Amino acid sequence: MAETHEFTAQNLFNVKGFVAVVTGGGTGIGLMATQALAANGAKVYITGRRMEALENAAEKHQPAEGGGQIIPIGPCDVTKKEDLLRLADDIAKKEKAIHLLVCNAGVPGPKADPKHEDAEDLRSRLWDNEDISSWQDTYKTDVTAVYFTTVAFLPLLQAAMRPKGPLEPYSASVLTISSS
Repeated sequence: MAETHEFTAQNLFNVKGFVAVVTGGGTGIGLMATQALAANGAKVYITGRRMEALENAAEKHQPAEGGGQIIPIGPCDVTKKEDLLRLADDIAKKEKAIHLLVCNAGVPGPKADPKHEDAEDLRSRLWDNEDISSWQDTYKTDVTAVYFTTVAFLPLLQAAMRPKGPLEPYSASVLTISSS
């Protein structure tokens, strides 16, 4: 059983020595996750489609203390396998392992405003204002890309697992963030 002192906030959130990758890490929820990780000691690689947003985030949000770091890398479109493989390879040239992969990149889906109480009116509005390709594009980014992002990073994630990795007894994790 763990000792009570092991449950302090400093111990629970300490990720000193961890290497993390955050997709969609330059803005929004991904940036907040990046800031929290870096503030608690992690080296965090952030990626996304827009290098300017990534570089801006790294410049403005480097932690003042705690030893963490925010590093922009990319660009990377998570819906493109070649981008994901290139990203994983680029990080593998810099790191032996990653301890946390945060799959955060996402796009909002189609939204026809359902203001009608009558089912016929609601059906008509939803049917007429939404198309299958928009739903498929959203699914491709928000679901399929999470799978392929994780697969691209499997070797680096495995390298962090015990008994091979330096952070025993921890193993690598994948965190998926989704919102609508």
